[in-house]
Amino acid sequence: MQPTETKSLEEFSDRFSSFQDQICILEERPSGKIRLSKECIRFWEFKGFNQKPGTFPSFLFHLHGKIRNYADFTEKILLKHIQDSEYFDTLFTKDHILRFFWKTVFRRRGVSYRLYTFEILAKEGDDERSDVESIFYKLPEPAFLFHPSTLRFLAVNDAALYLYGFSRKEFSEMNLLDIRPEEDRADMEIVIQNFAQDLGIRSRGIWRHWRKDKKFLYVKITTNRISFRDSFAVLVILTDVSETIETSYALKQSRAEKQSIIESMSDRYFALSKDWKFISANQQSLITLGKTQEELIGRNIWDLFSGSTSRFFKNRYEHAVQTKKPLVFDYKIPETGNIMEYRVFPFEEGISVFFQDITEKRRRETEQNILKEVTLKIPKASSVKQSFEILFETICKGTSWSFAQTWRFQKGEIILEENSPWYSTDASFLQHRIACFEKKFSPGEGTIGKVFSTKKIRFVKDVQKEKDFKRTSIAVQNGIRSWIAIPLQTGHEAYVLEFFTQIEVDLVNSYIQMFELIADQVGVLFKNKESEEEKDHFFKLSGDLFQISTLDGQVIEQNQAWEEVLGYSLEELKKFDRADIVHVEDRNKMLDALKDVREYKRNLSFSLRYITKQGQTKTILWKTIASPEHGLVYASGKDITEIQDTQLKLENLTKELQRSNTDLEDFAFIASHDLQEPLRKIMAFGDRLLKKNSNLDSESMDYLQRMYSSACRLSNLIEGLLSYSRIKSKSKPFQFLDLSGVLKDVIGDLEIYIKERNANVVDSKLGYAWCDPSQMGTVFQNLIKNGIKFNRSERPEVVVRCIPHPTETSWIQISFSDNGIGFDKKHKDKIFTIFQRLHGREDYEGNGIGLAVCKKIIELHGGKIYAKSTIRKGSTFYLDFPGELKSD
Repeated sequence: MQPTETKSLEEFSDRFSSFQDQICILEERPSGKIRLSKECIRFWEFKGFNQKPGTFPSFLFHLHGKIRNYADFTEKILLKHIQDSEYFDTLFTKDHILRFFWKTVFRRRGVSYRLYTFEILAKEGDDERSDVESIFYKLPEPAFLFHPSTLRFLAVNDAALYLYGFSRKEFSEMNLLDIRPEEDRADMEIVIQNFAQDLGIRSRGIWRHWRKDKKFLYVKITTNRISFRDSFAVLVILTDVSETIETSYALKQSRAEKQSIIESMSDRYFALSKDWKFISANQQSLITLGKTQEELIGRNIWDLFSGSTSRFFKNRYEHAVQTKKPLVFDYKIPETGNIMEYRVFPFEEGISVFFQDITEKRRRETEQNILKEVTLKIPKASSVKQSFEILFETICKGTSWSFAQTWRFQKGEIILEENSPWYSTDASFLQHRIACFEKKFSPGEGTIGKVFSTKKIRFVKDVQKEKDFKRTSIAVQNGIRSWIAIPLQTGHEAYVLEFFTQIEVDLVNSYIQMFELIADQVGVLFKNKESEEEKDHFFKLSGDLFQISTLDGQVIEQNQAWEEVLGYSLEELKKFDRADIVHVEDRNKMLDALKDVREYKRNLSFSLRYITKQGQTKTILWKTIASPEHGLVYASGKDITEIQDTQLKLENLTKELQRSNTDLEDFAFIASHDLQEPLRKIMAFGDRLLKKNSNLDSESMDYLQRMYSSACRLSNLIEGLLSYSRIKSKSKPFQFLDLSGVLKDVIGDLEIYIKERNANVVDSKLGYAWCDPSQMGTVFQNLIKNGIKFNRSERPEVVVRCIPHPTETSWIQISFSDNGIGFDKKHKDKIFTIFQRLHGREDYEGNGIGLAVCKKIIELHGGKIYAKSTIRKGSTFYLDFPGELKSD
């Protein structure tokens, strides 16, 4: 039944006309909500309950005391409930024998509905012996009766009890599948249909069964459908042919009869003589071995099959012959990963070999063991990373997957972090992992990206042939073949788990069903683990004080920071009133705050001073949040003692620095003014003497000239120092200016200087910025003059350009490039230090202050200045600061 739209569980159950009249439960998955039919409520006596079961596990909980073997039944059913979409079993209550089964009746868009049904087979206590004892229980041949629909054993005679080793009570709790090996059960469906339809005595061939001690029985089965009470049952007569099959057929019966028995077996079989030649083989083994009867019989097995695999089997076959004892072993086919079980029985003329594909059986066992192990271990893990490592190790050790690693979604990309969880059973995969670090995927890109975006598991049998894999070359280099990836959402983190192996595995052996369960079930465990880690880091490891208490003040939990800040252990804090360690002057403040929280449920922010165990005073800034619905108060406290002390010191230092700077500026101004006055007189008198030089000899004139030049340099130096010291204090309010205009004014002021030196300045559009136009003009002038001054070219040139800043938004970059002498890159920082010169005064004029002034001005404007240069090829100075190329 598949309705087009289903709005609720109740609406869907109403679509089943007989739902309320049967003992039924309808479950919505994956939410787990259930609805019980009226007959189910009546039968299980839920009527009158204040609260009926809301989920299937809670329903099973309410069956305690109402069914036999409650613990064994519920443990088995809870596991099947997770894994199997269809299931059936026999259930015994105090008064009834029930057939219990479920199946999925509807699935769409991630939502499915499962129907659980209880069908009454009989009332407990019916005397079945009176009907069949005379013709059944004393039969010398093993026999039993079973119901063809439920497969439940209705009666078992004494010979069958002896053959199988179970008691009659144990048989009453079993069905026909329980004595069948798991890998043979699928064949039962067709046979069971024939049991229900065929009349008369029928031979059903030879079948394998389990004894109670888990030893195999080979039984020849004859059946007949007979009337039994108000219905009918199937009578089964069994002949034990185990000895015939598992020993030499040639010594016990004719070749024709032996071959007939062999061919009717579900096992693959062949027999070898003492000289290792094939004596016989059934059709199943011929198909598996890829040979015909003519190609096989009479040939030596080691001539047909050689290599390392043959040595594996030869060692075991020879061991069975030498010990004359049966031998059982498993063999995993390297190419496919399938597992074959071999049973070797030595006899006088050679050995009989039976082999069966038990991959599915082992796979289910492995899945159950893995799920059980990770469900048990992950909650005990100390971190999410360790949880992943447990999961990977358990899967890789238990399956054919050999390598696993974790991709994480971060900042719009799926990446492989260096410290991400991984596991490998083979060191050869390490090279593959290293190569993967260079890869990143966007959602939907490649196989990893598609698994992430679709949130669906993907399996690839051979990634070397998969065009979407995007790491084919890495896979080829490392021999990677099969691959599977699983999306995993854990709280606020999203992952893709990928597994590799160097063999090709088919879909059956990929364990895809197990991975689906892991994605659903284990994802919840990881989410819980993440939440625990976050709480642990936030609450326990924080440097701030945290406390959870009741509204009446009872402390529930505190973190370690209490001990680290106040010096008292958490045990000591429990022994005295918290007010005892609060500063005397702040105790009333604390009591008022507690009253506001408890009585008015207010959220507060306040500070209190505490006396530590060592006698120190510390100030704690508290923030409290009241939760009346939970009756709790959450409080966090930050130790602001050092912050307060540092702030006070900083305020004092700031005041002292401001005073010092003011004094320094005043000193520089006064000193420069007082120094300039005698310098002016020296320069004036020197100039007069130079003009009246008729009475002085040449040596005196040289001394006078040198004195005058030194006085001029000193005057320029004083002026430079004065300008440098007052850059900040004399700066004007910033204006939003067109820097191109500032540059044109500077070039105009330098017009004579440029012409005298036959130089050329190439300007361009510079953009707009908030700045002091006078100071920015000083920077432009110094950089242009330096480009012309430190230049030996016949035609000095300075090129000024402006571009948007390469990395910073709303910034510009102005460059001044010249064709001058350049400088060694090791001096790139030194040139901006005051009084630092790379050349002597006899080579180039200047006082070593110009670039230091530029640096201070640009930094005052929130930017930076730096230079790149090549000796004898020129230099480029860069100004990076906030600005725009356009005025808007």
